Amino acid sequence: MKLKSLQLINFRNYEDLKLIPSETLNLFVGKNAQGKTNLIESIAVSISGSSFRTSKNAEMIELGNKSSNIISEIEKKGRLEKRSIYIDSSGIKHSINGKITTLKDFTKSSAAVIFKPDDLYIIKNSPSDRRRYLDDIISNLDSIYRYNLNSYKKVLYEKNKALKVNNNDTLLDIYDRQLSKFASEILIKRLNIIKILESYAKEYYKTLSGCDFKITYLSTINLKKTREELVEEFLNALRSRRHIDKRKLYTSIGPHRDDIDFKINDKSVKNFGSQGEIRSSILVLKLAELKYILNVLNITPVLLLDDVLSELDSTRRDALLTSIEGIQTFITSTNSEIIDSYIDDNSKVFMIENGKYKEIK
Repeated sequence: MKLKSLQLINFRNYEDLKLIPSETLNLFVGKNAQGKTNLIESIAVSISGSSFRTSKNAEMIELGNKSSNIISEIEKKGRLEKRSIYIDSSGIKHSINGKITTLKDFTKSSAAVIFKPDDLYIIKNSPSDRRRYLDDIISNLDSIYRYNLNSYKKVLYEKNKALKVNNNDTLLDIYDRQLSKFASEILIKRLNIIKILESYAKEYYKTLSGCDFKITYLSTINLKKTREELVEEFLNALRSRRHIDKRKLYTSIGPHRDDIDFKINDKSVKNFGSQGEIRSSILVLKLAELKYILNVLNITPVLLLDDVLSELDSTRRDALLTSIEGIQTFITSTNSEIIDSYIDDNSKVFMIENGKYKEIK
């Protein structure tokens, strides 16, 4: 897939912008706080239907206005798709070729891989950040997983509320059965995706440094082979810990408490990794995500690199940029020199200043 055109109306600091990008490499260059990340965000929204920066719609609307529009043309498998996203205080409306559509249909056969500064800290941050990283990858590509995850969170919220209010065992039994069902689906999908991502990341890391790379899922329950066994295991674990959860007033086990460990030569990157190893780990994970979408889902994603290249040394930067041939890529930077050698006649460079742009190449 390729982004053929983009129009922003009252989006963030863009009052009215029309952009025709290159189908290969696009560089948004300029000083900080000029709107480079806002452009990356708008492209992501035009593809995934939601923002990776905020869940508050008002933040995507230019100050002084009540609504915002993102209008785009995306080419998918030789067919041109006209998309529109309307944002106001009530929510986000998606349409394709003039027809209002669901988020599920809007994101079908569409994908973007986003590499942003915060991603460099996923490994060192809390388990919730690592879970969110994995959940975002899966949810953006699998509507069933997104449904199961949202359903699990809703039931979990109600159960925790019940633990704080009345501790009624009959009601808690109902919640535990529901949680077991949704949790098993979440765990099966997480483990499957991790296995695929690990196989790709292992290959990239071996090329980058010659070391072995592993991803280990740290579950709060014993993982079983079949779906039925997993449901039963989780249900029994919830019941066995109920007396503890009643005392703590929250559910202490489940996918919402799990973690992910990344290892280089069998040593945890979180506990023992250098800054270079942490950056390398995130880099190969992003490349693995890209390869997963390409090979497994047969979708050519759009790649969005928001101000991260300056954080990578030249070796890692070269590894990334040489691995994205054939991928439409959008890069933000305060310094165009870091990728000058990769800019060719098909590339475009845009100078961004105060919500406006000037094409300089």
